Amino acid sequence: MATPVSYTSFLRPAGALFAALVLAVGAARGILLLNDLSGMNHVGGIWMTLAQYLNDGVFYPPLQDDGYYAGTRYMPLLFGAIAVVGRVTGNYLLAAKGVTFLATAALAALTGVAAWHSTRRRLDALALAGLVLAFPEGLRALLSPHADSLAVALSVAGLLAVAGTPARRARAVLAAALFALAFTTKFSALAAPVAAIAFGWPRDRKTAFTLAAVEGGLVVAALALVQLASNGRFAENFRALGGGGMNWDTLRNGPARLAGALAVSSHIAFVAPLVVPLALLTVFQKVRARGLTLWDWYFLASVATTLLIFTSPGTDPNHLLEMEVTSVLVVAQRFAPTGADALPVGTPDHAPLARLVVLAALVVAWYTLITTEPEPSLPFAVLAKELPKEPHLLTEDATPVVLLGQRPVVMDAFAFRLLAERNLIDDAPLARRIDRREFNGLVLLRRVENPEERLTQFHFGPQVTNALRRAYRFDKQLGQYYLYVPEPAAGSGPALEGK
Repeated sequence: MATPVSYTSFLRPAGALFAALVLAVGAARGILLLNDLSGMNHVGGIWMTLAQYLNDGVFYPPLQDDGYYAGTRYMPLLFGAIAVVGRVTGNYLLAAKGVTFLATAALAALTGVAAWHSTRRRLDALALAGLVLAFPEGLRALLSPHADSLAVALSVAGLLAVAGTPARRARAVLAAALFALAFTTKFSALAAPVAAIAFGWPRDRKTAFTLAAVEGGLVVAALALVQLASNGRFAENFRALGGGGMNWDTLRNGPARLAGALAVSSHIAFVAPLVVPLALLTVFQKVRARGLTLWDWYFLASVATTLLIFTSPGTDPNHLLEMEVTSVLVVAQRFAPTGADALPVGTPDHAPLARLVVLAALVVAWYTLITTEPEPSLPFAVLAKELPKEPHLLTEDATPVVLLGQRPVVMDAFAFRLLAERNLIDDAPLARRIDRREFNGLVLLRRVENPEERLTQFHFGPQVTNALRRAYRFDKQLGQYYLYVPEPAAGSGPALEGK
């Protein structure tokens, strides 16, 4: 019996040590790059543009307005926070990255608290908190503006409010308020309230009903308030883009898309294939023993919502974050000595093996962090010097235009394509403006010379992209951006090869 004890006693401090290293290196990288363009993409540009519009007095811009194109399915809490910080700091880049950095830090801390509730061991809780940044999606959340970390942090906080026993109605009301805030951050943030109600209903129906009723009332009130404050544009945006291009074909391909996203994530850091299967095994053992906990329900609900999200085309791996965090919370239960979160009596616990899996994931993440350079980027001031003087730009990522203090012509190139396909906007005027070389520069996220590039499939659409090829030529790469300049008018015609 002495050998397993010493084996476990070695794994516990080792896991905590590597978790501390992962958290420290990740946080340091995030802080150093707060005012840098690394991690920025068209999604970050959308959040910044919505915040800019809000500070200019426009809550949810119209789909098309005097040569400007918007359209979004994003909920308001995150860009509202960015707008507030941006107004105070005068720097939307710092605001967007700072808000999501703090949200991700809070998520890691809350995951550690939830893990401690299960394990009652500080070193285990620290190791499990470090796993949040071990996943590539967790690390990206420190560097790139997304709603996921804030939505998941609010969801975990809500579940912590009702995790204690006995359940209390006051805590249920608090949980419902936090879940409603998560919903106003990301409209697919439904896994946590579903888990809380499913877990609580057999135990205390009155408290579970209170949570459901308050949550439903707050969500309806929030939606009505947002609709009123936006003069009806919120509903207009969601009617147009709520499904993100989802159709029957994409519904069938949802599982394959989710598997592909996990494969991409695993290629960066082999963490998800270590942790998620262990969570699945844990829940399977709980189901067989009929002993599902609150965190088990949260994991199962997050798997369902993640699968639904990946039925939408163009979904990025950042949407894996909630499922990955819930897998960590399930794995934490393998370290629980006694109590509601412990494995049922008679179930093989394999705690040393679980700690070995956690340690391996943290070592892989730490090694990936210290051996992988941040993506090539540059401060905005450097980019601004390379852009055309007195620029009138068309950009795939709105970030550069917002930082120049201008309104982006196209807020979201992906939404632009969907709206054009549904005849909700007319893309021909923009294509004609490009053919006339109205813009003195294009700032894109990829080259457009190849007709099969994803730019045609997911951003702008074929009519605008073909106009880009006809009228502009590649000039230079600036960090993650590609600058195109007007081709002389005599060179219009067939697509050019670029330099």
